[in-house]
Amino acid sequence: MAPRGGAVLNVFAYTCAFSLCAAAAGARATSLDLSRRYLDWGRANFEANGIDPAPHDWIFGDAFDWLRRLAKKGRAFDVVVLDPPTFSTAKGESSGPHDATGLFTTFITNQPDTVQETIYRQADNVFIFNFTNEHDIETIGKVAKSDSETIRSLIRGTPARRCLLLGNVVHDLPLMVDIEALDVRTMGETRLFFS
Repeated sequence: MAPRGGAVLNVFAYTCAFSLCAAAAGARATSLDLSRRYLDWGRANFEANGIDPAPHDWIFGDAFDWLRRLAKKGRAFDVVVLDPPTFSTAKGESSGPHDATGLFTTFITNQPDTVQETIYRQADNVFIFNFTNEHDIETIGKVAKSDSETIRSLIRGTPARRCLLLGNVVHDLPLMVDIEALDVRTMGETRLFFS
């Protein structure tokens, strides 16, 4: 995910499963969520796996507001996980994650059609874990330096625990890879993704 000692920003962190995996691999994780309850749950996930949550950052607040703040502060991350929920309790937010230019080099999502094209164009590398509809394929086809039919052929019948890689890391050639299981315990629905 990130180099050992690298920095990972997990936006819409929920129970912080991505943060936990990053920390287990030796990265410093920053978890950002609109729910204190879920951030506390994330800390509990760290402790359940013998990882001290103290050296990691836990940010309570609106994702888009904090993305702007982090960019203003000059915080940079090796990897950004942007896994937006299908619903949110945030009110009145009309801007998107594209406002935080220059914040990351690697981008991870499991909802490709919820992310604006400018995000994909800013990231050097994109890791996509889930394709739920035809619009996902069209979205990725626009930014992948590969046509939608090639992307479609790569993901057709893709089993669980597979990831599409795009960008510099694969010399701009789309590549599907198997994801290795990590021996971490998580609570909540996110545990189903990693099992």
